[in-house]
Amino acid sequence: MVLSDIVDEMETDTSSVSMTLEEHLLKGLEVSDASDLLEHLQLVLKAPKLVELPVLTALFDTLVKPAIQDKVSDKSPPVYRKVLRSSCKEGIPVKNDRSRVLAAVRVEVLGHKYRIAEACTAMQIILEHALPPDTLQSSQIALILSHYWNSLLFPTADCPFTLSSARVQKSMDDDTHMAIPTGSVSYLPGCSTPASYEGDEQAEKLLYAADRQKLYEEAMGDRFAEMIWLEDLAYTRGYIDDEIVDSDGVRTGNCAETIPFQWLFAILRNDDLLKTLDGTVIRLSTWRLGRSGQQVISFLRSNLAELNTGNVLKRWDSLLKSPDSRNLYIVACWHCRLVLSFLQDAFKSEGITVRFQQMRSRASGWQDIPYWDIAKLKEWEEAPLKTDEELEAVRQSKRIVQQPKQKGSHGKK
Repeated sequence: MVLSDIVDEMETDTSSVSMTLEEHLLKGLEVSDASDLLEHLQLVLKAPKLVELPVLTALFDTLVKPAIQDKVSDKSPPVYRKVLRSSCKEGIPVKNDRSRVLAAVRVEVLGHKYRIAEACTAMQIILEHALPPDTLQSSQIALILSHYWNSLLFPTADCPFTLSSARVQKSMDDDTHMAIPTGSVSYLPGCSTPASYEGDEQAEKLLYAADRQKLYEEAMGDRFAEMIWLEDLAYTRGYIDDEIVDSDGVRTGNCAETIPFQWLFAILRNDDLLKTLDGTVIRLSTWRLGRSGQQVISFLRSNLAELNTGNVLKRWDSLLKSPDSRNLYIVACWHCRLVLSFLQDAFKSEGITVRFQQMRSRASGWQDIPYWDIAKLKEWEEAPLKTDEELEAVRQSKRIVQQPKQKGSHGKK
């Protein structure tokens, strides 16, 4: 089926579409190429609850659809699309080219406007809103399908290394998902900054260093400058409190958790919504898909003809019990723990108690994410430097395993 046939077919179909979680997973896995993806996403966007969020259509039309159309036409779609400034007023300015910008869509979260500038995150946001939000399972399925669909459009090296989303549940004893209305979207998932370092270094840095940190500054206020100072100090010293810091030069804003954290900072500055978070548990699902994603997809899509809505979630459960899933889970790095420490400090200053949890493995279950007491970090600032021998002793005591670097993420998740 050629592109024009797909578009014509979808334009004549005006029916509303709502799918169960099983149907989303099954139909998402049945997508086999860019043409299938275009047809499927256009159908997904017709669901009533998505039609009510016009920013999702804008993300599709501006970022996702052009990439799919390139692929259907046997072109290599760029991860970051440069367009004329006059055609995209929300675009991110490109250095040394005043006539062009990086195509982007502004997503509003409680008065804060954040620019999404690549198709990978755009598809993830669409999926998070399309799947039923009742369980963490649906959130994790969105991560996997996002990765699979990204891989249909872009080389593996250009796809995000990790993907993350946050789910708020009422308490440790009540895992009911809490929907929090935050503007043009209900929640924001995120991924590590996509694209190869060599191919799109300038665009990548524009996106994560300038725009993301700008929103951090808007959301965190005075806390932002203090956090950056501690980050710089950690790189200078080679450690932060009890954790060794690799000299990879990665800055806060590149991690997959960046956007979910920004979403939470925006809620923090809204008095009415802030109260609803008191006593809640926020669980971060962060999966490392850069190296193991293809094995996972192959597992899920094996003998695809045998799958149906009655057994597809059993296949999913089999995946999480299989050896293929052991490398999926990734815990918060020191950058994310530092951001979380400031987030928790801000919650406490407002008298709000929130628990943040992550999963190291299916066997370990959900565990609290360790964070630092900001007051104690200030004491660490004044502490004497560790010698190289002392740093090595700390590294050995923690049995730190250096992860091989990923081109598409500056060696970072």
